[in-house]
This record gives sequence, C-alpha cells and structure tokens, in this order.
Amino acid sequence: MKADNDNIDPHAPLRLKDAVAIAFPYGGMSVSGLRREAFRGRLVMMRIAGKDFTTLAYIEEMKSRCLVLESLPASGCGQPVKTEKRSGSSSTVESNSALAAANMIVERLSKSSRSTSPSASLRSH
Repeated sequence: MKADNDNIDPHAPLRLKDAVAIAFPYGGMSVSGLRREAFRGRLVMMRIAGKDFTTLAYIEEMKSRCLVLESLPASGCGQPVKTEKRSGSSSTVESNSALAAANMIVERLSKSSRSTSPSASLRSH
C-alpha cells in the first residue's frame, strides 16, 4: 500500500505491513523489524483481534529514539550519550565486589555464632 503521507492521519492505526510501506518507502525496514523494535520498547504497537498495528506518529517517535549522533558508536539504537571508561571487564568488577560482600557476610556470621555442641566437661559425666 503506497500512499501520500500527507493524506494519512499520523494517529490512525495501520497494519504493520502498511506502516512499513508508508514510513519506509525505499525499504530498509520490515514487519519483523518493527516487531523487534516494539519488543525492545522503542515502538508502540497495538494488538487488536490478533493483528498488530502502529501509527505513523509512533514510528516517528521510534525513529527519533534511534538517532545516532556523530559522537556515539555507529551500532545499535538508543546508545547512551556518555559512556564510562572502565578498565578490564565490567563483569569482573561486579563479581569481585559481590565476592567481597559475600566473604564479609560469612566472616561476620562465623564470628557471631556460638558452638551448639555440649562442652567437653558435660560429655564426660
């Protein structure tokens, strides 16, 4: 369905196939691509009677969320504006701090617990 975008209400629900043809007239986007963007939370999609719909206005919002500025990495949609430079693997940093916290808990628990077994003097009688 190719149509003049000026005659279409930007808030009118469109089937995804029709929305792709109108919003991306030269290709580059598919129905499954729109569904992926909806799953990722970047496109509002409606499911009515088992059929998926969106609007041209929602697609324009998605496009603005996916803008890639020159200072950002070229891959992915919605990249953060500022990235923090870390040395090494972030998972190593997180796992080391989690391990340290766990060790502190174990140490605290082992110091505060008293022996529950009877003393040697009571066992000899």
